[in-house]
Amino acid sequence: SDLPDSYLSLRRTNNVSIPNAAVNVVEFDSVVESISDSLEFVSPNKILCHKNGRYSFSYNIAWDSNATGHRESFLSKNGVTTGTMSRFAHQSIMTVSSAGEKFSTTGTYTFNLLENDYIEMYVLQSSGGALDYLGNSDFEVHLQANSINYSPINVDCLLYVLG
Repeated sequence: SDLPDSYLSLRRTNNVSIPNAAVNVVEFDSVVESISDSLEFVSPNKILCHKNGRYSFSYNIAWDSNATGHRESFLSKNGVTTGTMSRFAHQSIMTVSSAGEKFSTTGTYTFNLLENDYIEMYVLQSSGGALDYLGNSDFEVHLQANSINYSPINVDCLLYVLG
């Protein structure tokens, strides 16, 4: 298989209205694929880690058309949602410049996770009113997690002494 030993793919299958200027957790309602004993989708919004390791998370959030404000999406480790936005583990910010187009915030981030750590995804928008993120087609609202099988303990190393 071309997939890593731990692979989890989630999506949202319908649109969700997000209020203006409020951080909201993204809830997923569909598991596209799961081949993992290390990562588990445990609620509408959490991916739980069962095995210490390094994991890569990629996401896409498609937003309905609106020319005002900006759109943000965040990955959060262990529920960090307070304080400044810089406390989020990863964030994607997009300033909207025109109406009539749908826009996406996307990102990829690698986390070192311990057993019982969890990842959530959050969004924020400033359109001046409620605005939908779109879940009515494949990969408009999508989160994918992969294990990265790298640990310094498991890497062969040769030491050459020159002299």
